[in-house]
Formats: sequence, structure tokens, C-alpha cells
Amino acid sequence: MAFSPPTGVDKDDLLGTIPENWDDEIQTRKRAESAVRRADYKKKISTTFSLVNMIRGMIGPGCFAMPMSFKQAGLWGAMCLDFLLGALSTVCMIKLVISAQYLVKLNKCAPLDYGNMAGAAFASSDFKFLRKLEHVARWFVNCCLIFLQFGIASIYYIFVLDHLKEIVDVIWPENGISRDTYFLIVLPAFIALSMVRNIHAMSWICLFGNVLMTISLVIILYKVIVAPHIHTSQLPAFTNVKGTVMAAGAILYALEGQALVLPLENKMRHPKEMAGWTGVLTTGISLVTLIYAACGFYGFITYGESVAASITLNLSNAPLDFSVKIMLMLVVYSSYLLQEFPVVQMLFPFIKIPLRARKVRRAYIVSLEFLFRLVFVLITLGISWAIPNLDDIIPLFGGSAGMTLSLVIPPTLETVTFFREWWHERPRHYALIHIGLNICYFTLGWFFVITGTQANVAKILSR
Repeated sequence: MAFSPPTGVDKDDLLGTIPENWDDEIQTRKRAESAVRRADYKKKISTTFSLVNMIRGMIGPGCFAMPMSFKQAGLWGAMCLDFLLGALSTVCMIKLVISAQYLVKLNKCAPLDYGNMAGAAFASSDFKFLRKLEHVARWFVNCCLIFLQFGIASIYYIFVLDHLKEIVDVIWPENGISRDTYFLIVLPAFIALSMVRNIHAMSWICLFGNVLMTISLVIILYKVIVAPHIHTSQLPAFTNVKGTVMAAGAILYALEGQALVLPLENKMRHPKEMAGWTGVLTTGISLVTLIYAACGFYGFITYGESVAASITLNLSNAPLDFSVKIMLMLVVYSSYLLQEFPVVQMLFPFIKIPLRARKVRRAYIVSLEFLFRLVFVLITLGISWAIPNLDDIIPLFGGSAGMTLSLVIPPTLETVTFFREWWHERPRHYALIHIGLNICYFTLGWFFVITGTQANVAKILSR
């Protein structure tokens, strides 16, 4: 239909209102938008660098607790458990990534973290009672993440004081300082570290820790591989259900990466390469699982039933071994900052935002943040004092919050997200298979959570 100008308006007058440089303005706007897209693209990271970050983020002190897991579950029991949980973790992380990508596309929103993704999944459900649980789902996931971060920070606290005690005992054998005293000795160092707010300083500290971690891991793997080994027939192949569920908690703690996956996927230039059979997740977790299996297997056949909660505590006091203990103590100490950061990011805004709305002075808000960070350290001190042994605290937090975030929540969120598509747009058998598999993951996860937590609490109370 031909264009007709409004009544009383001449067509020539109407055309005269269009700027002469209209085309130039459009081209300028397009160039500006293109420049923004290029700048955003450059800020993103490549698939290879994402894989490196994935592996680097997942390999930590939990690796050195793997030999204890082999002692708890038996040589071949732990080996099977390691690969089983590695496979299940991969599948569940892929479920998270695919669900998050779908929800971002559906809602046309910014990339989602774990907690917001849970809320978005329930908010998009066809069922009214599930939509009402949007905030509950978000808070449940965030509480699990916070609980896990406190647990990991407490594990780091114990790791540092145990290794500091070993180092001091070698340098000063007659010191007479009890292990309990070290809880207070290391406190000022952790308080000082927790006050670092600058992101660039934090990045340099973490880079320093990553270099030392790589060196230490290579040295330890080399030593346990070339050391004299106990014959596998002299070691238990399998143990019992209690030992197996405790080992599962420790292995899941070591493989914990759910909080890392979505932020990493959001930074990738090609997010679709995160999932898939040859994606970052599958490749990264496969390599990490192999490294953990090697560390656990060779550590157990090297030290047998005398293996410590962390294999580093089995190292001798020879110069190379002694240097590894020092390096790892510094690595774990510097990594403590990474465990505090997410908790501050999630919780402190509830204090900061209302104060900013009241136009409270910035100096006062910063002082409150320092106080908040101090409270974080004191809470980790309290947890580590209450559960002072690595072989107790690692499976406790890994088997509760870690297992919930790994095996319980991802299949639940995938089912809530895709139920409408599976049930109404796919063949009925397709929907039933996927829902059935997710029920299996969910049930297995809760089995490990309940039995593992019960076994760990009973062990702690019996000490």
C-alpha cells in the first residue's frame, strides 16, 4: 500500500524533516555497535584457555586427599568410584550448561550464575506451584554454595596449620607447641589475607599459587610413581558401604566444579564448546579424573594403610620434599582468598545496598566490609576447630553440599527447565527416558548425601 502523509501535511514538508546526514548517522551507529561487539569478543577467552582454567580451578588440595579415599573405599573400589563420579559430574555439569543456555535464550537475559539459573528455571515452569518456588530455589542453591565455600575455607585453614606445624617441627624440633595452639598462630595471617579487596592483587596472588601448585603436583606424582610399591594383593580391593560413601564425599570434594562452570561458560567466545563429547567440560573433567586416579592409586600403593589425610604429610623431610610442603602451604594459604570472595559477593550486598540507599559514607561501608571479612575468617576458625582433622572435614562437606550441588540439583533443574518441551514436543518415550534418568541421578545423589553425612557425623562424634 502506498504511503500517505497525515491530513494537512505536505509530503515534501515531511521529507524535509529527515536529516540530510541520516545515512551517515545510521552507519556511525552500526560502526559503534560493531566496535562494542568486537571489544566484548576480545574480552572473552578462547576454548583452549577455558580448558586450562577449568583444570586449574578443579585441581587443588583435594587431589592430595585422594590416597585416603582409596584407603577408605579399597584400591579398586575407589578407582571405580573415581571414574563413576567423574562421569556423573560431567553429565550433570553439562545439564547445567545446556539448561542455562536455554534459559538465557528463552528470557533474553544476561548470562546466569548457578543461583540465578535455579530461580529462572522455576520461574519459567508451566506449573504454578513451581513458579512460586523461584526464590526458594535460588536461595537453596546459594546457601549450598555458601556452606561449601565455608567448608573449603575451613579445610584450607587446617591444611595450612598442619603443614606449618610439620615445617616448624623440622626447623625447631624442641618447640613444644601443641597443634591446638597453631589454630591461633595462623589466625593473624588469614585475617591479613582476607582483607585484600583489590581484584588485580587477588589475580597476582592466585597466579603465584597456580605456579607453585603445578610444580608441587608434578614432584609428588613423580615421587609416588617411582617409589617402591606395596603389591596390590596386599591391599584391600573393596571395604564396606560406610567407607565407600565417605570416600565418595572426598572424591566429590576433589571434583567439585559446579560453581566454576557457569561463570567460565559466560566468559567463553564460543559458549557452545563448553558442552559436548569433546567440549571443555568432558575433556577437562576426564583429565582431572585421570590425575586424581593416578594420585590416589600410586599414593595408596606407596604408603598403604599408613597414608595420611593428605599425602603431603607422608613426605619425608628431605630438601625436595620439605620444599614441596612449604610450596603447598603457600598455595593453599593464597587460595583461601578465592573461597572468601564468592561469599562476600553473595552476602555483603544485602548490607551495602541499603546503606548506599541511605547515603551512608563510603568509609563506613568499607569498614563494615572489613568487619564482614573478619567474621568470615572467625567462622572458618570455629569450623576447623570443631572438626580439626582433614579426613573428617573433607568427606563431610564434599558428601553434603558438594554432592547436593553435583548430583541432586542439576538433574532437578534440567527436568524443571525442559519438562514442557519433553512432554509436549517430543515422543513420550524420550520424555520418560530423560525424566527416569534424572530421577536416578537425583536418588543416587540423595543416597550419598544422607548415608555419607550420617557416617561422617558418627565418625566425628566418636572421636
